Amino acid sequence: MNILNTIPSDLDALFEEKGSEFFDEYDNEEAVAQATTLGWTTTQEEQVGGEGMGDEFYIVYSFTKDGNVVYVKFDGWYDSNNGSEYNECFAVQPQQKTITVFEKV
Repeated sequence: MNILNTIPSDLDALFEEKGSEFFDEYDNEEAVAQATTLGWTTTQEEQVGGEGMGDEFYIVYSFTKDGNVVYVKFDGWYDSNNGSEYNECFAVQPQQKTITVFEKV
């Protein structure tokens, strides 16, 4: 599997055409359907933020086609009065990290 570091032109055009609401957390079925018609398999990989979690909000999707995969992060913010809004989308790559957490003893 080849991980792409840029958004392929057919997906980029689709995101541009639909605007930031295209991947709204409550209405992403249309996005998946349209990416599928372009030959892409779509998987939601991660969602961070939302109600009760502060103003940080983003969703990461993977798009797979012809042995290539591109991970796209839709970055934005959340507010309880307006819901989620996306500011931008860009290609990302998964990275494994080791972290230290401090647990109650």
